[in-house]
Amino acid sequence: MLAVIAGTLVLTTVVGGLITAFWIEARHDLHDPTADRAMHLE
Repeated sequence: MLAVIAGTLVLTTVVGGLITAFWIEARHDLHDPTADRAMHLE
């Protein structure tokens, strides 16, 4: 049972971290898309 709870917590943390990372990137894209695109091209 503990393993299931721990696994769920880890999965939730990973998914939450990914969503947060994409959300931050999307916000930065809105603020300064040109600089962000230039960084991705390098």
